[in-house]
Amino acid sequence: MTKIDQIGGGVQAGESKPGQRGVGAGQGASFDDFLTRAIDEGQASQAAGESTGLGGVSQVAAPAEVLAATGQAHVTAVAQAEDLLATLEQYAQALGQGGSLKDLAGVVQAMETQAGLLGETADQLPEDDELAGLLRQVRARAEAEAMKFNRGDFIPA
Repeated sequence: MTKIDQIGGGVQAGESKPGQRGVGAGQGASFDDFLTRAIDEGQASQAAGESTGLGGVSQVAAPAEVLAATGQAHVTAVAQAEDLLATLEQYAQALGQGGSLKDLAGVVQAMETQAGLLGETADQLPEDDELAGLLRQVRARAEAEAMKFNRGDFIPA
């Protein structure tokens, strides 16, 4: 059987023979020296990246900073959209359970009110804002469901 260290004709650059300690990269340096050098180089490159604005993880904004950058209008809009979607889900569940239409009238009225508020908030956002488009879609869905209810689509024939 052939020994592993005999395959390939010997030791390659940067390798060590069994029994040798502290030989790395052909320079006779110990692992501690190699690790210290790597850490120093990493810190130096990170400092250079920060000075040029190209830093790594340290340049990622904290969630609070991101939230502040998006503006209060986005925060309000998302909260209103979540409320309206929850009301739409409540409406769908009530329809599925076969409750009375009289009981559903309150849910539909809340849905219409929330859709109006959401529309006002969406109108305050810039036209090219992706969130504004999403808000308009949620509002349109709620208004369509309210219109179906109010015209009598769910009255048994």
